[in-house]
Amino acid sequence: MGFEIAEKLQALRISFGYFGVKGTAAVMLNKFLQTFKINAYNERYKKNIDRAFDSRFDVDTGGIIEQDQLDISEDRKKQAIQYQGTPTVNLGLALSKLSINYPDFLFIDIGAGKGRAIFMAARYSFKGIIGVELSEDLHKICEKNITSLKKGKLKCLNIKAVHQDAATFQFPNEPLVLYFFHPFNEEMFQEVLKNIGQSLERNNRQIIIMYYHPGFNNLIGEPEFLDKIDLGVADSYWEFYRSKTV
Repeated sequence: MGFEIAEKLQALRISFGYFGVKGTAAVMLNKFLQTFKINAYNERYKKNIDRAFDSRFDVDTGGIIEQDQLDISEDRKKQAIQYQGTPTVNLGLALSKLSINYPDFLFIDIGAGKGRAIFMAARYSFKGIIGVELSEDLHKICEKNITSLKKGKLKCLNIKAVHQDAATFQFPNEPLVLYFFHPFNEEMFQEVLKNIGQSLERNNRQIIIMYYHPGFNNLIGEPEFLDKIDLGVADSYWEFYRSKTV
């Protein structure tokens, strides 16, 4: 019981940081509506939550863009999942439980879209933050958001967007936290995992994978270079992995 209360208080603090008082009230109302399955109003309040985050940080990260609307190749459209901004408090709470020295790590969002997750991660003192996005349209919105971003509330200002296919992205040779919000299907995920494995072969270091809302059971499976870990996050939609000890 004490653990549950502590986690709820932590989530409330994170919510205030991301949304302010009015936005946090919208978040709490949204949870109430979800609990009682009042769906007619639930979608409206989800939009209010998006607006609260965007207004607080002067960015544009809301909305849903279906994969067939993305400006990417037809092959990649078949592997992609729709764009939708990261559920904010969920990621903030998970980031708070990493038990790492944040300035030693780079945070990389794979399939960054408009950049919401990288702006959320900037509330933590990472060494640097990178958003990798294949869609040029979404990448340009992310770059514009980085320029307009209110930086006074952030702990990391070393933020950049990269327009590249995640399967060919060259991961920096530093400790990494990699974030995925179900950006693509299993076939594409295996391509990216192969890329991560090759990066570890070149430079064996600590890499943590945060995977939210897996679209398939055991999507990552058990690659020989990863161990599944438990960070003590109550949300059952998370999977966490760490590269095996050097």
